[in-house]
Amino acid sequence: MKTSQAKMAIKMAMKANQPLLLVGKPGVGKTSLGFQAAEEEGWDVIPFYASIADPTDFKGFVMPNGVTLNFYWPVTEKSSMKPKNLHWAF
Repeated sequence: MKTSQAKMAIKMAMKANQPLLLVGKPGVGKTSLGFQAAEEEGWDVIPFYASIADPTDFKGFVMPNGVTLNFYWPVTEKSSMKPKNLHWAF
């Protein structure tokens, strides 16, 4: 697949709010294409790298608060956006 075709597939998936899996060797530009497509479409990007993440980075966590439990969404350094508002992560 050509780079232009991959970027078009990313944009189509983004607009349809559907997941897309790009597979390839490390360093060939998969993440960069995602960033480029998001920038061209005016989307903000919050990168998450699963290989160095803890499961609570994606799911959040529960903490006791007296007799109740509070759920805390994960927060990144760049944004306080909750994952339910996040459409894409690279």
